[in-house]
Amino acid sequence: MRILLANFILTFGAASMAEEPGFISPDKTFVVASIKDVHRNDSYAIQTTKGSKVLAICPDDARFSASPSVVAWSPDSRIVAIHTRETRHGGAADIWLVEMSGASPIATQYPPEMGNFYFTPKRWLNANDLEFEAIGVLDPKHAPDPENSAKAYTFVLRIDRKTKKGVVVTMTKPQYGHF
Repeated sequence: MRILLANFILTFGAASMAEEPGFISPDKTFVVASIKDVHRNDSYAIQTTKGSKVLAICPDDARFSASPSVVAWSPDSRIVAIHTRETRHGGAADIWLVEMSGASPIATQYPPEMGNFYFTPKRWLNANDLEFEAIGVLDPKHAPDPENSAKAYTFVLRIDRKTKKGVVVTMTKPQYGHF
């Protein structure tokens, strides 16, 4: 029953998301679609645009309100970063290596933060380097000024396609204040 319902909703979701900029890959082969089923609130799936073949579904333990808010495809349409409005794992984006046979998650190491932070993909600098914006509120005991604990910076995550890992290679100096 769950599979039938998910297939119906995935097909409908792909059609409605097709008009959203960024949700369709640059080569128009893949789409990130919002889905709903009886076991989750909102979620997303990565699927083909022709035939709506499902390549990956957002992991159950990763999201509780997972309609995509930012989708960033690599220029060659083979890597996608998906950020949702709310997350269970610290505001990090899911990153996937996408092929016609399926999608595999990229293991990523985001900067360690002591507080509530969101890491939002901004733009691809090249085929393997993705720029992110980090913004959040530090735990007051870890903030330079407990009265002003907001922190923001950008960083570049480099994706190694062979090992399916992403690591931070550069980071700007953090800014503190009210954003």
